[in-house]
Amino acid sequence: MSTGEYNGLNHHQYIDKNNKFFDYFNFCDCVWCQLYGLPILNEIHLDEGKRYWFEITKNASSSIKDAYEGKIFRICSKDSYHPGNLYHEVRNDEIPIVVYSDPIDRFITLLNDYFSVMNFNSHSRFGEDIFEQLDYFQMTEEDKYNLLPGEKNEIISPEKRVEIIFDNFKSIKSIHSCHHFYPQTFFIDQKKFKHFELVERKDVSDRFKINGKKWIGSSTKSIQKDHFTEKQLDLVKKIYSEDYKFINKHT
Repeated sequence: MSTGEYNGLNHHQYIDKNNKFFDYFNFCDCVWCQLYGLPILNEIHLDEGKRYWFEITKNASSSIKDAYEGKIFRICSKDSYHPGNLYHEVRNDEIPIVVYSDPIDRFITLLNDYFSVMNFNSHSRFGEDIFEQLDYFQMTEEDKYNLLPGEKNEIISPEKRVEIIFDNFKSIKSIHSCHHFYPQTFFIDQKKFKHFELVERKDVSDRFKINGKKWIGSSTKSIQKDHFTEKQLDLVKKIYSEDYKFINKHT
């Protein structure tokens, strides 16, 4: 599938397909991954000067890009319409900024993003598509007509939604942009760079000085931690174990 000029880092080369994460989830080859690649490093102009920042889904990346529009540039693997250095020209001794979240908190955010009512995002339509394919919606024709996109997910109780998702991780496919469920470490180049400035997601407003701006892409939080069983939480910790190691190492 061709999506136009490919000038990002080749995700087929940078993502280890033998990683144990793929025992549970699919490799993503969506249009976004093909066009922009992974990981994505951005040059960002803060008050302190030029810095580099790795963009990680569900870690306030949309809010940061919105706040720094015109002051943030994607680093590409080859010449393109994006200004700034090419990836290989960025010095290895730079210290990129990494916004991180506790892996369980981020996973819960992702489930709400996909499988709760739509708020500012459209991913809940992906969740509806998955639930429909699994035949979990029991609705009248009137319900189907009256419910807005994203509202169908709320027909299923939070606990049941969590149960369905854990039984069907592989139903989240490239067409649903399943890279959102990747570990945070998949979005960080630890081979090129050895040192990082970690910023916890809750501290983004202070670190990036975007106080007063709304969060972009936020979702309704109908799925909460207490809707998970201990066994499910333990599995999340196992799936995202590399994130925990990275966070512990650099904080």
